[in-house]
Amino acid sequence: MSRAARLLGAAEALRENTHLPMTPYERPEYDQHLAAIREHLDSDAFSVACAEGRRMTLEQAIAYALAE
Repeated sequence: MSRAARLLGAAEALRENTHLPMTPYERPEYDQHLAAIREHLDSDAFSVACAEGRRMTLEQAIAYALAE
C-alpha cells in the first residue's frame, strides 16, 4: 500500500502544480482509495510515502506507476 500512497502523493502534487483540482465526479472514488490505503498503513507510513510521491517529477511518477 505504500506504493499506492506514493502515487496518490504524486497525483496530488501534479494537480496542485497544474492548477487542475479534482472534479466532484472524481472525489468519491478518490475518497474510497484514500480510505483503503489508510486502512493498511499507519499514519506515519502513509505520510512518508505520500511525501515521497509528492517529490517525484511527472516522469518519475509515470515510470514508477508503470514499473512492476
